[in-house]
Order: sequence, then structure tokens, then C-alpha cells
Amino acid sequence: MSIKRVGSLVPGPEVGSIKLPVSSLTIAKDTLMMVDRSNNVLVAATSAAATTNSLWLVRKAIVAADTVAEVEPVTMYDLFEVDTTNNTASTQILERMVLTDSATINNTDTDSAVDEGIFECLFLKGAVSEKKLIGRFISLGQDADVS
Repeated sequence: MSIKRVGSLVPGPEVGSIKLPVSSLTIAKDTLMMVDRSNNVLVAATSAAATTNSLWLVRKAIVAADTVAEVEPVTMYDLFEVDTTNNTASTQILERMVLTDSATINNTDTDSAVDEGIFECLFLKGAVSEKKLIGRFISLGQDADVS
């Protein structure tokens, strides 16, 4: 499973990678990480990733001995091709979805109107059984509950 940047909603330069701290972690390329603010390191993104988290896309696989990860920031203007838990459906377009894990979106065919609903589906890709969507991560670094 993977999450791959496929474009941007705004013109501009390519996003560059930077190195940020990690601790005792093994994670594959093209997966997501989120910030563990208690320990000031990146960790594998989980279903608890919320709009208050910043997300980072892993550019080079990380092994347990690594102390830094090569990552790119994920912004709400980037488009991503993502693998999903379930078959895709046109009724999922514009729905907000939570992560299953660091490499998969949980597309339940129900809009997730909570802070963890961080992925917005914009297009289907391929056959529904291929379980791939194109979309964007929304409102990162913000609290969706604030009026």
C-alpha cells in the first residue's frame, strides 16, 4: 500500500524533502508520518491523525537505527493517489475520510465529520476493485472544531 503525490492544485515549484527526527522506527517509502509533539519526533501516521497534526510523506525508507527521516511536507494543495481499505465508489467523491494506517485510507462511504476526517476524495482511479482514489489532505495543522 502507498500514498503518492501526483500533482498540485496550485502552480509552483516542486516540494523539496527535509530531514526530521525519528526514534526506533521502521517505515516504508510513500507512507505518511505525523508529529509526536510529546517527544518532538515523527511517528507513523495512524487513524488518530487529525486536522491538528502536520503530515509528512516518507521519501526514503526508514530503518530502526535511523535517527532522521527524509520527508516532504503534505499540504492541502497537493493531490495524492491513495490506496483504500474498501472498493471505491462515485458516492465517495467529496467525502472526508480517516486513515486506516500510514499507507491506507479508510473509505467507508460515509463522510467523517470529525477532526480525523483528513482526506477528501476528488476522483476515482481505475476499476473500483483496484481500491485507489485521488484526493487531498485537508486543513492540516488546524482544529476543525474551532468556530
